[in-house]
Amino acid sequence: MNKDKLLDKCEAMTFLCTKACTHWNMVKFCFNIPLVLTSSAMCIINSISEDANRMKIPNIVVNAISVSIMSLNNSVKASEKSECFKRLSQQFMIL
Repeated sequence: MNKDKLLDKCEAMTFLCTKACTHWNMVKFCFNIPLVLTSSAMCIINSISEDANRMKIPNIVVNAISVSIMSLNNSVKASEKSECFKRLSQQFMIL
C-alpha cells in the first residue's frame, strides 16, 4: 500500500516538475526574444547611419534596453530553474 502511495506521489511530482520546467522555459524564451530584437535593431541602426553623431542617442537607448533585459534575466535565473526542474523530473521518473 505504501508503495502505491509513493508511486502516485512520484508521478505527481514528475508532472509538477515537468510543468515548472515548461514554465521556466517560456520565461527564458520571453527574455531571449527582446534580446534578439534589440540586437537586430542595433545592427540596423548602425548600418543605416551616415553620421555617427546622429545615431549616438538611439545606440545608447537600445544598449540600455539590452542591458536591462540581460540583468533581469540574470536575476531571475530562468535557465537554471528550468534545468533544475528538468533534472528533478527525471529523478522522480527514475524513482
